[in-house]
Amino acid sequence: MEWKMENIQSWKKKIHVLKDVESKNICEQTMKKIEDFCSGNLYIKASKGIIHGDLTLRNLIYKKEGHDYDVTGIIDFYDTSISCYIFETAGIICSVLYEADFLNLPDLNICAVTKEILGGYRKEFDLNTVDLNMLFYAVLARLCALRVLGGYYIMHRNDVATHTGINLEKLEIIIKNIWKIGKTKWDEICLQS
Repeated sequence: MEWKMENIQSWKKKIHVLKDVESKNICEQTMKKIEDFCSGNLYIKASKGIIHGDLTLRNLIYKKEGHDYDVTGIIDFYDTSISCYIFETAGIICSVLYEADFLNLPDLNICAVTKEILGGYRKEFDLNTVDLNMLFYAVLARLCALRVLGGYYIMHRNDVATHTGINLEKLEIIIKNIWKIGKTKWDEICLQS
């Protein structure tokens, strides 16, 4: 449950592992946005329900048909909880961006991926204006959490970090690229129907 957005305090305690000043600044600002969201009226207005909590490519069973992937199953329900749908959406987006090499798609466009995943997710789950307004920060927060917790595990529990194969440099590149896009441009490109 450490990945859960509502547990942001546990990430903040570990942010000292970030040595890159720019990444640390981005993650601190993002964590503040999520913390404010989770402790305010917007959290109450956000769409919620049962979420998987760790819905990543590695927890999906799928078969490839040409250029398409058909999901045939889902595994690993350890992090299942009641939470905001937008946090689940962000997790899926981050997984595809981070594991693009795994799909042999190394040159994914961040906004194109986000738009595609968001379109599919919205067919199944109703995301309101509050949810969509937080997507930029939810995606960054999930990546920052992975970067912070990954760095922490490498420092303190090397066996876990080695096992998970977290690429911290790659995470920092994705975080910085999303930050460079900026929320305004992100919303214009990613949220248009």
